Amino acid sequence: MMKKRYRIFLAFFVGLISVMQASEGVQLVGSDLLKNVLKASIIDYQSEDKVSLDVRLDGSMQGLEDLESGKLVIGLIALPADEEKTNDELLWLPWIYQVAYVVVNSQNRCEELSLNQLEDIYANTSEREYRHWEDLGVTGYVAARQITPYIVVSEENVVSELFKYSALGGESLRDNLGVVSNAQELEAQIIENPDVIGISDRKPKSKELRLLPIAIHTSKQYAYDANSENIYYGDYPMALPFYIVCKKENVKQLKPLIAYLMSDSVMQTLEDEGFIAVPKSVKQRGSF
Repeated sequence: MMKKRYRIFLAFFVGLISVMQASEGVQLVGSDLLKNVLKASIIDYQSEDKVSLDVRLDGSMQGLEDLESGKLVIGLIALPADEEKTNDELLWLPWIYQVAYVVVNSQNRCEELSLNQLEDIYANTSEREYRHWEDLGVTGYVAARQITPYIVVSEENVVSELFKYSALGGESLRDNLGVVSNAQELEAQIIENPDVIGISDRKPKSKELRLLPIAIHTSKQYAYDANSENIYYGDYPMALPFYIVCKKENVKQLKPLIAYLMSDSVMQTLEDEGFIAVPKSVKQRGSF
């Protein structure tokens, strides 16, 4: 009889804790890069009265600390692919990527570049092997022109830092680099000047522009386009992964929000802002 009462009390106590957590609402924490991008999607979710969200997108490091609390917390965490995930209590679901795209004019006959070549073009060094497009084996009327590098630098994304980390090995950018604040300005420069090469946070829509495949090493055999599959499997090297993260014990309670963040509508919103979603097969494996 005592054991039965104890089990009843324990079940009641656990249920009470769950109700108390739910009444407090769910905390959505993580990368501040997503604060403005997801603002409308978060409002839409809350308007449907599915759950009360306490939104604190103040950075991935702070988000990881918040995930250690005893509350219902779901994190949108940016973490480089080569960094280890040490907490076994957390579930990490691959979600999206911020990508550094290499953009050139469609009339430029350059077929691809390697990380080493990008480093030579963009890094702050006095010894350059590639000064003109013909030095890269490019033919046509841009061949004799000097390579003119540009990059997008903005508080709205980390593309410039991502590029320095993945292509330049952390080295600083060259002093005489063209710097613009958004992709639209960059694309205008490249359309007007076919000798310009640019690092952007999003894919160009104009037919006058195209993206270059990138190789980790200088070899035409191993250059990869910036698409979902190549990024997920590590073949395209300039991408920062974002994960949906929560405690494994809270997955059941957080299932509706996880499903919403994985939904086609939210993914489309993120892709419109230059992010790339994980492959559909990976997304399906993360479904509940």
